[in-house]
Amino acid sequence: MTGVGRSARTSVAGAATRADLRATRGRRRRAARTLGALAVVGAAGVGAFLVGGSVGATGASLQDVANLNVASRGVGNAESFDIALVQDGVLRQADGDGLAWAVDGAGTFLPGTVLETVVPVVNNGPYDALVSFRVEDLHDEAATGGKDPIGLYRWTVLDADTGEVLAGDGADPMASEVTADGLAAATAPFALAARGTSALADGSPWAPGTDGSARTLRVLVAYPDTPESEGYNGGTSRMRLAFGAESVPAAASAATDVADVAGVAGAAGREVRS
Repeated sequence: MTGVGRSARTSVAGAATRADLRATRGRRRRAARTLGALAVVGAAGVGAFLVGGSVGATGASLQDVANLNVASRGVGNAESFDIALVQDGVLRQADGDGLAWAVDGAGTFLPGTVLETVVPVVNNGPYDALVSFRVEDLHDEAATGGKDPIGLYRWTVLDADTGEVLAGDGADPMASEVTADGLAAATAPFALAARGTSALADGSPWAPGTDGSARTLRVLVAYPDTPESEGYNGGTSRMRLAFGAESVPAAASAATDVADVAGVAGAAGREVRS
């Protein structure tokens, strides 16, 4: 940020005494020093004078400039807001199509059974975050003949460490009333503290950050055995659990990362978008 400054020009004409010139010089220098005192960085002007008993028509001027630099490193923060997952003890980003996430039993998911997976969600950046999650349907109707029982599944999400129920029914997942479409509305965002140490690169061994910067979720997907499920015999689903993060305090255009976990009925995937 520049542009604090001034220039001044004063002419001295006719015969002038040394006393007159000294008085004039003193006034000009005082003006320059006064302006320089207002600036963070200033360069005092030096006047050029003819000194003698008698001088003709001459010109003399003072010039000054003051530059104000806002912050030595500039304004902003080069560190990135970043939400990621931990898979098998390794920090994972998942741009594009995401990262394969295996779910035990996904290939034999039948009515009357429950799928379960544990998902560590971590803050890998310098800002506090609010994290929400939702189900995204990736069903390919052409590949399955339209048989997608995703609307029959019932969802439960708990904190794997504390047992806190974030959505659904922790005691009886089959009794949960949370559907794929309703998961986002059924759960409140949860907080993750800033990592507090340097961010980890994708693929690095996981090293915890500050307390509260990670949370492990236990995700249960139940498939109730009802008369309605008979019509989906041979049907399959593809889906992902998408985590959306917003920096705190929220800005007008907060950065957003999304981490996705898929794996129901044999299809597994994860994605983080920035």
